[in-house]
Amino acid sequence: MTDIRPKNDRNENNERVDTMGTNVYSSKDNQSMHNSLNSEFILYQVLLQQILNGESSLTKVPSSILKYFEPDDKTDQKIMKEFDKEYEPSKAIHWYTKESCIYKILNKALRTQNIDDINPFGYFIRDLDTQLEKEHKLFVKQQNKSSIQVYRGQFISKDELNRLKTTQGELISMNSFLSTSTNKTKAVEFATSRPPPTDQLTPILLEINVDLNAFTKPFADIKHLSAFSEEEEILFMFGAIFRLDQIYYNKEVKLWIANLTLCTLADQDVKQLTSTLDDQLDGQNQLIALGNYFTQMMKYDQAKEHFEKILKNNLTKDPIELAYCHHGLSRVNKKQMDYISGKKNIEKSLDYLIKNAKEKDHPLISQCYND
Repeated sequence: MTDIRPKNDRNENNERVDTMGTNVYSSKDNQSMHNSLNSEFILYQVLLQQILNGESSLTKVPSSILKYFEPDDKTDQKIMKEFDKEYEPSKAIHWYTKESCIYKILNKALRTQNIDDINPFGYFIRDLDTQLEKEHKLFVKQQNKSSIQVYRGQFISKDELNRLKTTQGELISMNSFLSTSTNKTKAVEFATSRPPPTDQLTPILLEINVDLNAFTKPFADIKHLSAFSEEEEILFMFGAIFRLDQIYYNKEVKLWIANLTLCTLADQDVKQLTSTLDDQLDGQNQLIALGNYFTQMMKYDQAKEHFEKILKNNLTKDPIELAYCHHGLSRVNKKQMDYISGKKNIEKSLDYLIKNAKEKDHPLISQCYND
């Protein structure tokens, strides 16, 4: 398992370093770079669906998550003991906002898209989504206006900044839960009050316009639930989709400004994305679809490990899904030039299909022969 202990999210002065992590979806450009960006974007949406569609019946923190954390800081050790003893789904947001290894490791796992790192948090993410959905309805009902603007000051890598400059007008999603403030002054101060910890980072202010009447992924004012109740915090569910309207440099405050709009499901590009996602999944087991996206993104080691885990842990018993899984694994074998394993997996895929497919001309059969 990848070591992502809390200290990795801090600089040498033990200050928390929050950097952006985004995926971009282009509805206009079909060049190879944007095809790759689109695949990364869709991969993340598939990952989100796979997590949220999992079972959420846990009421006690599983031992696996406690072993996973292995906090080596005394404060974190104390917090994890409290977490194990006191956690319940209705307190998910409170625990997320605590300054501890939970917040840091969860968001780092989401940003890196490592399934092994994310899986222990599945129940916690679902609890956060459920509580955010509930709070979202209350928050919108209490407002006497149709829209709000929220802010986030943070660092961004110069590489990512340059990438975002070329994708103005496109859809982006954040690779983690997004914490924002209704207080612009505080957000600017957070971005500019200290120098970047490395010369590869630069400060940026996100200004987000939010239509309160639109149907979107959940977000809510969590001040009354937060471990830091003095903060004016609006939390957005991870995977929320925004449009990058504009990005520019403000010379007066020496700060990059990104104007974003939270997208609704009625947005034409979001509709196109949803249609693409439905077409790509096309009834597939989402775990298998995720493996195929790893392959498409040329993350072959992750794809191989993912498919093998499905088979080893009997995550599906459906023979046709097993055929797709072996076929996906054979494609990875071929990319890694392991032709012997690739041939074996093709044969296993065909065996499942020939014995179990209702149609003798099942489309996967011809794919297997062509491969």
